[in-house]
Amino acid sequence: MLDQTSNGIPILAVIIEPLVALSMLTVSWLLWTKYKQRQDSSILILFLGIFSLSLSVLTSGIGKVFQYYSSYSQAERNISGFTIVIAYSFTVISNGFIILFFKRIFLEENSKFPNVMLFLNGITLGLIIPNISFDEDVYNSILFALIWHIILTFTLYGYLLKLSRKEAKNAAEKIPQKGFNLISRFAISGIAVFLFFIVDLVYGTIRGSGYTPFYYLGWISSGAAAVFAYLGYVMPDWYKNRLMK
Repeated sequence: MLDQTSNGIPILAVIIEPLVALSMLTVSWLLWTKYKQRQDSSILILFLGIFSLSLSVLTSGIGKVFQYYSSYSQAERNISGFTIVIAYSFTVISNGFIILFFKRIFLEENSKFPNVMLFLNGITLGLIIPNISFDEDVYNSILFALIWHIILTFTLYGYLLKLSRKEAKNAAEKIPQKGFNLISRFAISGIAVFLFFIVDLVYGTIRGSGYTPFYYLGWISSGAAAVFAYLGYVMPDWYKNRLMK
């Protein structure tokens, strides 16, 4: 049953993507409640970043569900292609908020890195949004913008990984050290999302069919990123108590 497909969409995509989206929306809700409790603007920014990322997975998942059950083929009406372009738009927006979070936590006030990254991120969004359509080849129309988006994402999360590991190494106390280590895992998961998608594309091309296991690992990495970000920065009391034992 799990190998069943309809309109080129496997049932696993219909199951996994909405489940990952639901888990990420749950983390987003937890971040929002912590912001309301602490009134910490950094938590608000992190919430907006994770919420945007969860909307990306949710949008893609909704597209898969509608395409799977649609009476139209992808050639007639590419619903999943339409939603995947919107999904990538949300990942670009998510990166913008993560840049702002990165700036507040790790960078000096006069650092030019956030402004440059935000500007380049804006260009990416401007390249993607005009190509949102139901056309069969819609994915190909954003290929250049997607490559550019991947480069910027690797740069952002790679720098975040470097600085969070540095802070973890220099932290004298156990809880801050663990927090920075979790943020570094958040960065690794953010990189892994697109690494898995790239491997899926290459492996899928070689074997002559898409939706390899790496495709699902890509979206699952988004869910893992949300959890690591929440635990790393918010550090709920139950987790602190566990570390103190």
